[in-house]
Amino acid sequence: MSGVFLQRLGLLGQVSGAPETFNIALAGDEQGGSDALALLGDEQSGGDAEAYIVDIEREVLLQTIDLTDVTEIDIDLPAGYFQHIIEGLLEVGTTGVSIRCRFTNDGFTSVREGATDYSYADQRFAAGNSTEGETFDATADHIQLAVGMRNNATDGFFGAITVFNALDAALQTGFDNDSIRTNASGNGSSAYGFGKYNGTAEAHNGIRFYVSAGDFDIAKLRVWGVPNV
Repeated sequence: MSGVFLQRLGLLGQVSGAPETFNIALAGDEQGGSDALALLGDEQSGGDAEAYIVDIEREVLLQTIDLTDVTEIDIDLPAGYFQHIIEGLLEVGTTGVSIRCRFTNDGFTSVREGATDYSYADQRFAAGNSTEGETFDATADHIQLAVGMRNNATDGFFGAITVFNALDAALQTGFDNDSIRTNASGNGSSAYGFGKYNGTAEAHNGIRFYVSAGDFDIAKLRVWGVPNV
């Protein structure tokens, strides 16, 4: 379940004060339904209620990836989803390298790699150095997810990347990156960042991950989709 979104339908009566306790009732198909009705009221004083529609979105598992010793990881972004969430573990084969990505609009026949196709930024915090640093670029041929990685059997990039608007040809594709890793100095580090495609808006049906040099020793990922609403 990715989240619960409430849409206020209207006040059913005049409320004299803020209720202290709410009683929420959900009615829906647990197996596959997505909509439920919630009535929120004041249990303590029997105050008037407000009606809300609750849309409970369910993430769908689209793909499981388990690879070793690969230079690139191509992940399809199928239609029917307004978010694609990629989470898991990436381990690199060389210390000091960066993990990067690019989008495709033709099923990996080619990837977008123009010199100004992307922009990105991230902020990192590390043990032993409260602010490790930041990286950013307004015009690049890639999006950078992690910099200064460490090659070690117990280290890696652990995180979740959420891709937005990939299949919407009217919007530029973007994503956020929430991750932890072990840096080249051996310290634990967390990062939050974003990236986007700078070019003319178009539908992207895949994303390619790669390293700046060498390969991935291990890639264990799950790809989830949040259905269109």
